[in-house]
Amino acid sequence: MNDLTGLTLNGFQEPLEEFDSAIFDSIQSVPILRKEIKKFLEPRLTNNRSFGSYGLKHHAEKHIGEYVENGTFIYAMHLEGYKIFKSGINCTFNISTPSIDHFRCAKSFLDMLKSTTFNSNIFYLRFSNTYKKYKYHILSTIHEKLEGVDRRKKKLALPIVAKELGINIRTFESWCNLKQYDSEEIPDLELARIAKVLDLSISDLTNN
Repeated sequence: MNDLTGLTLNGFQEPLEEFDSAIFDSIQSVPILRKEIKKFLEPRLTNNRSFGSYGLKHHAEKHIGEYVENGTFIYAMHLEGYKIFKSGINCTFNISTPSIDHFRCAKSFLDMLKSTTFNSNIFYLRFSNTYKKYKYHILSTIHEKLEGVDRRKKKLALPIVAKELGINIRTFESWCNLKQYDSEEIPDLELARIAKVLDLSISDLTNN
């Protein structure tokens, strides 16, 4: 059970003041924050001292497109079951570092996948030797749309897209790596959802 004594909208600002959850009742961003936290962050057993609430709340702002108070982010994390470790006005949590990388990069990556101009025919000719063996143009699309992104960061793309879609990461990776000769296919509904995230038609996504 977390000790939320002293938690205000700005963080743990009043050390001796009893916590009152009513201060967050009218804040409409709390359920939206919880949705993004649930989608991209994952717990671990121990405290992650490398990432504090104040820094993480700035990334949360990018996710929901509006200002987020430090205390509001802390409260949303509490509601999602994370342990809170106080550190002055801020705190840290038992969050896994890989999932923090996903949380930090997700908004920019997903925006790039949707907004970047993409010509599938030109791209297919350009990379045909590399990607023509695959049943779907998922890997090639992500590679092209995130061209210029650091290679290490680009590796975060598949888990980020999987989390955005609510698909098990290993399942999504196996779909991306299906070869032309494999009998397995991505279910139609899921293929449509993947196409929407990548801003492509289903026909463009399928390597026929």
